[in-house]
Amino acid sequence: MKTKSKHLFTYFLFAVFCFTSCQDEITEMDIPNDQEAIVSNSNLVNLMSRTTANFGAADNVLDGVSCFSVELPVTIVISDVTLIIETLSDLEQLESLLSNATNDTVLDFVFPIAIIFNDYSQMEIQNEEELESFINECVGNETDVINCVDFVYPITFSVLIQHSILLIL
Repeated sequence: MKTKSKHLFTYFLFAVFCFTSCQDEITEMDIPNDQEAIVSNSNLVNLMSRTTANFGAADNVLDGVSCFSVELPVTIVISDVTLIIETLSDLEQLESLLSNATNDTVLDFVFPIAIIFNDYSQMEIQNEEELESFINECVGNETDVINCVDFVYPITFSVLIQHSILLIL
């Protein structure tokens, strides 16, 4: 009985220590100075935005412009032959096929198609006139997409945010 009470007392003492012990968790936030932080509309933000933009030049064999790309798969007709382009390797094969073709070879889309702009927004195109309109707009307004640099994820950076306090009475 004496041993049982010693074990019971030990368990009770252990439980009291477990429930009454505490540890203060300190969350430390390092606030970067202005030179280390990324500020919106800065040159660095502009470069990062251009680096992550959709690279529209990969499908220039289809549309001839770099400010948007055609969403794959897409069906095209070349000299009464219907082709379905599903991958980038299909685009490379189409490019080699067109390089061996005559100058009067016409590439026609089977509409509707979707185009993807540099900011990854999409639009559905219903006919050739609509597509030509976007191509003509694009020729004068092509943005410089940076395609020779890639980000390796996970990536860490700091953003400077200014807080305002709202008091509700």
